[in-house]
Amino acid sequence: MATIDAVAFLPRWTKRVRTDGGGRDPLGLSRVTESITDHLLQGIITTTDRARYYSFYCWSLWHIQQTGQSRKFADFIREFRRREAFMALSTIMANSEASPVGMRMVGPKLEAATQAGVVDCDFKVLPSNDLGGYGQYYAGSLLQLGLTRHADGIDLTTSDLGNPLALAFDKAVEGTPYLKKKRWQDREVDLKEIKQSA
Repeated sequence: MATIDAVAFLPRWTKRVRTDGGGRDPLGLSRVTESITDHLLQGIITTTDRARYYSFYCWSLWHIQQTGQSRKFADFIREFRRREAFMALSTIMANSEASPVGMRMVGPKLEAATQAGVVDCDFKVLPSNDLGGYGQYYAGSLLQLGLTRHADGIDLTTSDLGNPLALAFDKAVEGTPYLKKKRWQDREVDLKEIKQSA
């Protein structure tokens, strides 16, 4: 009977192999990790790590569809922008240590509001993108997860996944002055109502 030399089966690297990525990955295992991550966390990336935004953006899209007459993309952007600005403002009002999307834009708005008593809620939370954090980070992830779909240039929630998530968010905020008084229609909102809605 022949004996097997166990040493012959040990892996040996005899020369340096340059991998595509610039990082250190001599065994090439990062590709396996990325593949598994994409499979387990489909549609979630490193810049979409704030879980509340998945439900908030679904709600915003759904709410605009339910309450608005946004036939044009410009109308859709304006309605979306007011909801997202209010979310950023109320998040900071609830927790000054929070870091919502658009934090740099929110600070000056709140400072001006302390003197005026009203807050301008019609601003882009990210100056580089008309649809703020949704357009910059979350739109692709929500689409990949099957929560949204495109229709005539405007994003809508899907009836099977996106709508139930939007309805859950709507139920959680239905008692706020923001919804009761339909403040999404107003460019400026009373600072007290933002605090109560926060």
